[in-house]
Amino acid sequence: MNKSAAQLVLQTMSSLEDIEVPQVLRDNITQHQSHLLSLASALLKGGQNEKEVKRIVDQVFGSYKLELVQTIMALRGNVNAH
Repeated sequence: MNKSAAQLVLQTMSSLEDIEVPQVLRDNITQHQSHLLSLASALLKGGQNEKEVKRIVDQVFGSYKLELVQTIMALRGNVNAH
């Protein structure tokens, strides 16, 4: 079964479901999802196979998720400091 770019991105980003994300970061997540969708679409249209596109999307998202979690923790620290 061939997955669409949207399915690949949604599958990758589903790991955010377990993270409580502050409202202030939601627009950023939506923007990143849009960028990942563009990347996945371009790769699929360029002839990359689904497995390779999934690997690339996972790698890019993994880096973003690490930054996101660090930002969330920093925001929580600022909230707890007040």
